[in-house]
Amino acid sequence: MLIKESVRSYLKRSKLLRKLIRSLRITRSRYFKDFVVIEGKEAKSQQSLKILFSGKSNSMHYVIDTIFKDSEIQIHKSRIWNKRIWGYAQSNNTKHDLAIIQTDTVPQIVKSAKNAFVLPSWVGGEKDLNKGVYLAGHDSQIKSDIRRIRRNRLGYRVTNDNKDFDDFYHKMYIPHIKNVYGNFAFLMTYEEMKAAIPHSQLFLITQDGVDIAGGIHVYYGDKHDRVRAWSIGVKDGDRNYVKMGALSALDYFETIYFHEKGYSQLHKGASRPFLNDGVLRFKLKRGMAITDHTEQYLVLFALNNSHGVREFLHNNPFIFLDREELQGAIFISPDTPCNQDIADGLYKKWTASDTVDLNIFSVRDNKDSDSFIELRGKIDEAGRLRELQ
Repeated sequence: MLIKESVRSYLKRSKLLRKLIRSLRITRSRYFKDFVVIEGKEAKSQQSLKILFSGKSNSMHYVIDTIFKDSEIQIHKSRIWNKRIWGYAQSNNTKHDLAIIQTDTVPQIVKSAKNAFVLPSWVGGEKDLNKGVYLAGHDSQIKSDIRRIRRNRLGYRVTNDNKDFDDFYHKMYIPHIKNVYGNFAFLMTYEEMKAAIPHSQLFLITQDGVDIAGGIHVYYGDKHDRVRAWSIGVKDGDRNYVKMGALSALDYFETIYFHEKGYSQLHKGASRPFLNDGVLRFKLKRGMAITDHTEQYLVLFALNNSHGVREFLHNNPFIFLDREELQGAIFISPDTPCNQDIADGLYKKWTASDTVDLNIFSVRDNKDSDSFIELRGKIDEAGRLRELQ
């Protein structure tokens, strides 16, 4: 009897303890923010960088991969009172070179901050299908893609079969995304895919009739008059299929298919905001224009006028928000003249959309100034340099 009473008493106390622990965790997540300090060498220049980062794990790993690549890094974890993170990030220029804070809302303190940029966590874009068809007959890269597609006997089929969706998710989508993005993969759940099937189609790329890659297209709008490329996958995540042109085939065949069905635009889904991102570059070179973004942001503070910061900015142009408009940020050396010839080269290399101006910045050598980033000029949608300083 005493043993039973003791067990009941222990279980009761355990429930109260578990409830207290849950309450403490909720309080901590509500009032405290986790952050990490990442130390390493910037990938291209091998210059030292110390970055304060606060945000989701997949975004942290993306930042690490973008800035450091395979360089060795050290990560130190800490926690701070939620309301102090913004002031702490900006005031620690003696401890950190960069601060990157992920947030759903951008506070007023950031809008007036020096050397700060607000990057969307993800940018989206639409492909003009008329332009896509034109490029297929005139662009040298796409014409090369088409020759490779034919040489490797690639074709396509469109299906709504549930088993095909299941096979795509488990045998193509999951292996491919994990293989490409690793620790910073943002995975669609199986339940999300199943829920989308009634208003989706699965577009599969074949080689000699065997499925080797594919993508889900979602129809939306009042009359399903719009279509979005939602997800892609490659069989077993095998890079050899990519090398033989499977993803180029997906882009080419979907362009022809939806153009023939009468669609004028195809939304190409979300990409990260750095203009040198491989996935984003692939889409832009094949006719996509950046048109929208998620309501989640990466606020970037350049804290130190260090060699590492300058190299990071020079090597990683990005999309940012300026008065709610998407803009491009490109950094050149203060010694580089900002003229039309320079603008022509930058425009050809980095243009992202007919509606996205490219801002040319330089980091001044004057390390005594708090505001060491200056705008040198803007390249408009037609490639013209304007607003020179």
